[in-house]
Amino acid sequence: MSEQSNQKTHISEIDQEEVEAKLEFALIDAVKKKPADILLLSGGIDSSLLAALDRKPLALTVTLEGKGRDVRYAQEVAESLSMKWHHIELSEDEALRMVSEVVFHLHSYDPGILNDIPLYAAMKYALSLGYKTVRTGDGGDDLFGGYSFSWSKDGRSLDSDYHRKFLKELYPHLRFSSNVMAKSFGVGLHHPYLDPRVAELAISMDLKYKVQRVPKDQVGDIYYQLGETNDSENRNVWSKIILRRIARKYLPSSVVYRSRTDLEYGSGSYLLEDRLASQISDKQVRELEESGVKLWNESNRPSLKKMHAYLRLIFDSQNLHVPPVESDEYPCNWCGGGVVKGRSHCFTCGGWPANKE
Repeated sequence: MSEQSNQKTHISEIDQEEVEAKLEFALIDAVKKKPADILLLSGGIDSSLLAALDRKPLALTVTLEGKGRDVRYAQEVAESLSMKWHHIELSEDEALRMVSEVVFHLHSYDPGILNDIPLYAAMKYALSLGYKTVRTGDGGDDLFGGYSFSWSKDGRSLDSDYHRKFLKELYPHLRFSSNVMAKSFGVGLHHPYLDPRVAELAISMDLKYKVQRVPKDQVGDIYYQLGETNDSENRNVWSKIILRRIARKYLPSSVVYRSRTDLEYGSGSYLLEDRLASQISDKQVRELEESGVKLWNESNRPSLKKMHAYLRLIFDSQNLHVPPVESDEYPCNWCGGGVVKGRSHCFTCGGWPANKE
């Protein structure tokens, strides 16, 4: 993306409706340019807006059997848009059997793999139906203010210059597990939010178009992300406002103002953590730590450490190895593997921040 093109599309002072119109046109163009057979639909604003802009793909939603909030919203989206929709329910045992396959395909023992089980199941299902192209909402959170750490140095105030610089550095290095899985399966993948024109608009856009206070009854989706426990000035702050405003003309309000929910919680796959943690003994965890393996260690969540250790055992049992550091990378201070410069998360071990002691 050239500096000259960035200057031409700098839109921080343009009227909000014009900003929305430009982004909506760019998104419509992005989905038209790359038709897809399947849309992975969580019922969150990112994938739901893509459903509204192109209703032809088959929508797939994956949850644990009887669990997960995604199914309610995804069904509401599919019904309001008259889309064909399949809901895939995984038993806990089915999901647990997929864990080692996901570790193998991703070459990773990141605890965030719980997010990837629904993606893996959806891609397997799509292939079983003979479909070859999959569309996802990846990139929506990253480019449209879904993560408070992108707003400013303190992650609480709004600093458009900081945010724009952050995105310029981030965009070339954005990598999603869906890309790795799709390559393994031989499936074509489409991320409309990463379309060059869409990304260009997102990067040049003033942060005020993405994060705003909205006077609604429900708590804004940023409230708990900031760790607030009492009423505060952030109670009604919402992220990805520009996507929500575009979506208002297509989708029910309950979907438009659904709080952002990580896939592991929306799908229910977070419930696998205790089952995975139970597969390893305290002695095995100690032995891993004594060998130099660094594990997540949260005092209020002991199962996370044991799950992380168990995932590392799976990783080792499949003869996978921590990748060497390449020229455009730095060594992760958790596992020693290569992390692309400009990123703080290690794709291999899940270490964060990977560049600090």
